[in-house]
Amino acid sequence: MSDYTIIRDALIHEIEEGAVAPGDPIPSEHELVKRFGVKRHQARQALHELAALGYIVRMQGKGSFVAPSGSRPQLPQSLDSKTVAVIFPEYKSRYHRNIVEGFLGHIDEAGYHAVAHFSRLDREAEGSMIRRIPQSGMVGAAIYPYWVGKESCSAIETLTKQQFPLVMVDRFIEDIDCDFVVTDNKDLGYRLTKVLIERGHTRIAFMSNMDKACSVKHRVLGYREAMHDAGLAENENVCIPLDDSLQLQESLVWRLMSLRDAPTALVCVHDLLAVGVEEQLVKLGYRVPFDIDIATVDDGHHGDKMEHFLFSAAQNGMEIGRNAANVLINRIMNPTAPLVKNYLPAGPIRIPSALVQPTDSQQKEVNALAKRSTD
Repeated sequence: MSDYTIIRDALIHEIEEGAVAPGDPIPSEHELVKRFGVKRHQARQALHELAALGYIVRMQGKGSFVAPSGSRPQLPQSLDSKTVAVIFPEYKSRYHRNIVEGFLGHIDEAGYHAVAHFSRLDREAEGSMIRRIPQSGMVGAAIYPYWVGKESCSAIETLTKQQFPLVMVDRFIEDIDCDFVVTDNKDLGYRLTKVLIERGHTRIAFMSNMDKACSVKHRVLGYREAMHDAGLAENENVCIPLDDSLQLQESLVWRLMSLRDAPTALVCVHDLLAVGVEEQLVKLGYRVPFDIDIATVDDGHHGDKMEHFLFSAAQNGMEIGRNAANVLINRIMNPTAPLVKNYLPAGPIRIPSALVQPTDSQQKEVNALAKRSTD
């Protein structure tokens, strides 16, 4: 967790628990720096997010103050009996946009309306918002939780026990029975690993972050199954935190590549991590994809770099969105129908354009790499 999120979550907890009341002053950036032992820009970022989330009001020249509780994250009231809620953590990548567009398009065709909320809330705020969906007059919900922790899990479990129609999107919670639509992540992890094996690699490491989502777990399972089917030993599974600790990321990549039997290829759990790892490898003198191959999931965060240097497969966000909308509508119309657990295939593996038409010297390097990995 980044330092600024520690500050943010601590202040949210104090506000939610009533330790400070609406109108009370919030510590200044300087006071937060001393209290949490962080840098000034991290304290400033925490206050900025608290204001964006409606927890505080910042007044020029006077400081920051606790905002009225009514300004905190909440869904608007439904205007009719055919309105559903859509809760997503962000709206930045192509994958997320495609899911939402697919969902909204199908919902509209079916005569329903949607109220969408796109915000990366903290754990407690996300759980609180999910719990309040029925009270806002919605008849159903599509939920893509950012946090797979006790707050959101408990809220989703509460809704399922109330038999409130909902569908989970992109991820699901293994101990909670509810409809979901996700990518077949085990197959995706398997195919990403297999393409590297077919290129002659025998030392392939899997790199992930601290995310406990089922999508991460299943991609690891796919990697392990592919290695087992090929008669290969699993290489080191390295967890790299996705925060502003670039020094830690660099040291972890350096440690991995300093191993006696360092990997010649990597499977990265998603594109944000893959691009970060690629940048660290370049700093260490490696050329991707000629000295080392990287395979990952392309969610649309880094188009050019993904296309030119990395093996990748894209999740079908549009189809996931349409499918989720259809599942939710059917659940609204038939609350007692059997649970729906849909695993949709990702797209085909794309070869880096740097390897599609290599020069003669590049082709020699590729051949040499394949030979070294089998020696």
